[in-house]
Amino acid sequence: MRKKTKQSLDVASVAGAWQAFFDGNKIDDDESLRKAGWLDIYTVAKKVNLSSCTLGRNSDKYGLITKLFRVYRGGKVRQVRYCKPK
Repeated sequence: MRKKTKQSLDVASVAGAWQAFFDGNKIDDDESLRKAGWLDIYTVAKKVNLSSCTLGRNSDKYGLITKLFRVYRGGKVRQVRYCKPK
């Protein structure tokens, strides 16, 4: 009689792993982000007459929360930094 050498597959952990994969590869829509109060850092930098690098590094100084979102731009999926006031 054969002995069981492999562990049984936990279905809950597999479902959780797939959900984490889908959440990590989610592509956000620019319109929905703007409705939620987020503006891309390039738009904000242009309005306050600063470079996007300066604004990104000193976001706490200017009272902004920044977050990276995956957005479809220019025919490709790109990571774009968005910000909103604290």
